[in-house]
Amino acid sequence: MTLRFVGIDPNTGGGGSPTVWVEEESADLVLQGEEAEELLKAQVIGTE
Repeated sequence: MTLRFVGIDPNTGGGGSPTVWVEEESADLVLQGEEAEELLKAQVIGTE
């Protein structure tokens, strides 16, 4: 898997997130950020 850095929120502060990369072959996005709360996780899992 080859990731290409796309960008970072310029207002991120010292935490370094959110940050975005793209996987070159599949064009999938990889996002780094804070862990989602349980409600959001449940909503995302429901869309898979």
